[in-house]
Amino acid sequence: MYFIMIHNFRLKQSHEDTSCDFTIFVGDRKFKAHSLILSASSDYFRAMINSKMKEGIEKYVQIQNVSEQTMENVLCFLYTGNISLCVENVEQLIHAASFMQLDGG
Repeated sequence: MYFIMIHNFRLKQSHEDTSCDFTIFVGDRKFKAHSLILSASSDYFRAMINSKMKEGIEKYVQIQNVSEQTMENVLCFLYTGNISLCVENVEQLIHAASFMQLDGG
């Protein structure tokens, strides 16, 4: 039940942009997210957000090496702890998890 509430909250927030304070650009898509969630789940985002790097100051990042669908799946995982793996997406998700230094625990 808790994961469903977070997932629904995430979907609502991504459309309303009300409390999201960080933007991730991938391809033609813009993903709004919470820097606290990103930082708590990813060493990559933690280093970026909590430093004086351009992305941390300007509150956005352009990610080149993952697809839009993969980024959507990663964000769903970060917000819910659940992910749907299949033959078609597992390689891209492993690459993204490694690149973003995701904490699965």
